[in-house]
Amino acid sequence: MFQIKNIPDCRDLTIEEAPDCAGARGPGDVRQGHLLNVTPMLPQQIKDLFDDSGKKPFGLPPMLISPRYHAQEQNDNLFDAFARRDGP
Repeated sequence: MFQIKNIPDCRDLTIEEAPDCAGARGPGDVRQGHLLNVTPMLPQQIKDLFDDSGKKPFGLPPMLISPRYHAQEQNDNLFDAFARRDGP
């Protein structure tokens, strides 16, 4: 289990406000009402635990946050999260 802090909610921030958001923006839009893929914004030490396949059990698939959930403005539009790796 890993705790990951300060993941920007790119649906509510511009790239100027959070440069890490550039990696979360793929084809389409990530503004309010859309899914947010936080996988590109994970710390490298977390990404290094997985292979590049992007598929379970050893790859790191897109981690999508529902439009229902948003980081709070009072927390500078940042999420904290817990992640765990299944498997060896």
